[in-house]
Order: sequence, then C-alpha cells, then structure tokens
Amino acid sequence: MSVQSFSGAHPFRPQCLVDAYLDSQDDRYARSDAAADVADLIGHVGEGRCLRCGVGFADGEIPSGSRVTECRCIPICRVCSESEAYAAEARARVKSPDDAVLLGLLAPVVEWPVSPERVAEAVMAFRARYLGVGMVEVGEMQDTGGSGGWVEFGFDESADCEEREGRGRGSRGDPA
Repeated sequence: MSVQSFSGAHPFRPQCLVDAYLDSQDDRYARSDAAADVADLIGHVGEGRCLRCGVGFADGEIPSGSRVTECRCIPICRVCSESEAYAAEARARVKSPDDAVLLGLLAPVVEWPVSPERVAEAVMAFRARYLGVGMVEVGEMQDTGGSGGWVEFGFDESADCEEREGRGRGSRGDPA
C-alpha cells in the first residue's frame, strides 16, 4: 500500500522511519533492532493512523510529512505536524517548570507514539502564549533554509515503482 504525505518527496518508505530512528540512537544500535522497534509504528500506516501519535486520520485528510526526515515522507496528523513546526521555538523557550506544558511539542522518534492529548495541549498552550492576537507583525518573510520534502527535492517515486515491480529494496518484505 502506498501512502503519500502532503509534503513528502516520495510515498512513505519504512526504511526512512528506520533511518530516522537510527539517527536518534548511538552508533552501537543495530539496523535490525531499529526495524523491530518501529514495526508497530509501520503498522499504523496500513490502519490510516498518524505514526507520531496513533490517532486515525480524518476522512479526506491528507497526512502531513514529519520533519524527522528531510524527505518528509512519514505520514503524521495535522496536530502533530503543527507540534513539529513549533518544536525548535519551544526548545528555546522552555526555561522553567511553568513551561513544562510545551514539552509535549518535543517528541523524538524513539518516543513515538506520543500521547495525542499531551500534543494537543502543548499546541494549544504554544498558540495561546506565542501566537496570540496582536503578536504578529507585518514585515518581510525571511528564508530560514529549505523546508525539505517535495518542495526542496521534487517528487520521486521511482524506488517505490521498482519495489512494487519486485526489483527494489524491500521487495522481499523487509522494511529496510
């Protein structure tokens, strides 16, 4: 089954999730261990659920692409996508116990699935604190670097076509 995220440079590839998981571990962590650890998450794809929090996608919802990979092929819900968009700013702002609610925005892939209630609470708290009415200034847009996904890399499903035809990686049924 092919699942495409809105911002993904290609349809979801399980090996991208395994690679993100490995990137968050130390060098002694084996690829086979990562594949086993993410197997349950990969099952969420076939069930139409967000890989980050496990919530089912709404009817007609096009999944967002997680920012844990440059290709952004990992399908996540809109609330988790918003959470990931605020994560860098939240890291800079968390300074005291009063900011603990914002920790729900920070969820490395090794902690997935995360609590959807905690993520939603953190998104609402971030909006209320930092995106309130009157806080937005009109001005120039600044280029903060590439956004990743198809915007930066273009769309390429050639590896997926090869896999479907039994010629590429994963054609034996292994996720990596």
